[in-house]
Amino acid sequence: MRVFKTSKSLVEHLSFETRPIGMVPTMGALHQGHLSLIERAVEENKTALISIFINPTQFDDKTDLEDYPVNIDKDLRLIGEISNDIIVYVPKANDVYGNIVKSEYFDLGGLDLVMEGEKREGHFQGVATVVTHFLKTFSPDRAYFGEKDFQQLLIISHITRSLKLKTKVVGCPTIRESNGLAMSSRNILLSVDHQRLASKLFEGLTFAKSITKKFPYKKVKSMVIDFFENQSELKLDYFKITDPETLKEIDLEKFSHRGRGFIAAYLGKIRLIVIKSKIHRVKVTDADLSYVGSITLDKELIDAANFIVGEKVQVVNINNGERLETYIIEGKKSSGEVTLNGPAARKAQKGDIIIIIGYAQMEFEEAKNFKPTIIFPDEKTNRLN
Repeated sequence: MRVFKTSKSLVEHLSFETRPIGMVPTMGALHQGHLSLIERAVEENKTALISIFINPTQFDDKTDLEDYPVNIDKDLRLIGEISNDIIVYVPKANDVYGNIVKSEYFDLGGLDLVMEGEKREGHFQGVATVVTHFLKTFSPDRAYFGEKDFQQLLIISHITRSLKLKTKVVGCPTIRESNGLAMSSRNILLSVDHQRLASKLFEGLTFAKSITKKFPYKKVKSMVIDFFENQSELKLDYFKITDPETLKEIDLEKFSHRGRGFIAAYLGKIRLIVIKSKIHRVKVTDADLSYVGSITLDKELIDAANFIVGEKVQVVNINNGERLETYIIEGKKSSGEVTLNGPAARKAQKGDIIIIIGYAQMEFEEAKNFKPTIIFPDEKTNRLN
């Protein structure tokens, strides 16, 4: 495996002898869905090129960008288990964007104005910017993308046609968890209960597919809405069956079995997860295997984050990607203490950076106006500024 950190050095390495090249653009935090794309790139090309770059311009929420899981060492290990001949490109933002990190503007044929485009302003322009840069810079013969992000796949295909790029865009089937939930890097941020609830999305899609040949779309849509009315902890955002090439919703009076189904739902304030409180990026001061399973926190942090002693929280380890659930116990005020105890200590070590998240259950209407408490202590001292 060869790892390149600059496009200049990578371009100098690529040559006629390395072709055909199959590229898999990723943002890291690799899972089996990514690995299936990489395996296909290896099988179908002389050279497989994998990029790991968390693209800042496709995030409309700074906190979402900062929370995105990062574990380069684990990603490289997973890639190496597939093949030692893979090329990996791990750039910094200035290698991709130069001194100004900003999206370009692309005419995406209206594909960016529906569904996820309505919810995430500027997201697809950011995706288009970075993918176009990669395809123009490295000129891969094929580029592989998962159908999980079908709207993104259509937009990238549209770009390559409109810009007359030579890269063939290859869509690959969605890889799912055993409960039907589509694999995603962000699944690490879901609690166990929320992962279970999120699997209802796939159940809803499967139900819709089973009745599309029996009823016109209007009836199918009504039945899917009724299905989610019976899911007390999920609120349907939208269900649509669209033309698979234009994403335009099909006629309500027509049968929809040749269309493509899309579904999204809310679990509380934000999609799939309700955050009550969060301590954003603190340093583990100790890991004590001999104590009862818990996390000991500086009382000042507990109070500032609106946590309570004994509250069940989720801990996300930024360094190794581990996620665990444990309970808060009170530490000395103004001590900066963040100690993982008992079994939790096996998933972190002193010096690791973690995020601590507390959740709340509430009615959808109440949650729409709810603002979580998020604090940003100094990472070196764990003290509040």
